[in-house]
Amino acid sequence: MTKVVKSLCRNLGVRRSKEQLRKRWSDLKLREQDQYRRIKKVLLKRLTTFGRDNLYKQKFRTLLSRCL
Repeated sequence: MTKVVKSLCRNLGVRRSKEQLRKRWSDLKLREQDQYRRIKKVLLKRLTTFGRDNLYKQKFRTLLSRCL
């Protein structure tokens, strides 16, 4: 999520914290359609860049490392 916040700030000029983005996600969908589309585009691009399988493997590894 940190990478998303940084890339949003750098690429789109959207300056919000992780918590603000989480809380305002539904507001973005309803009120700020342009920003929502841009954010969604960045997230989808990141998923396709890393590949979905690789992303899930990384999440699984981080969860395992936290548990151990």
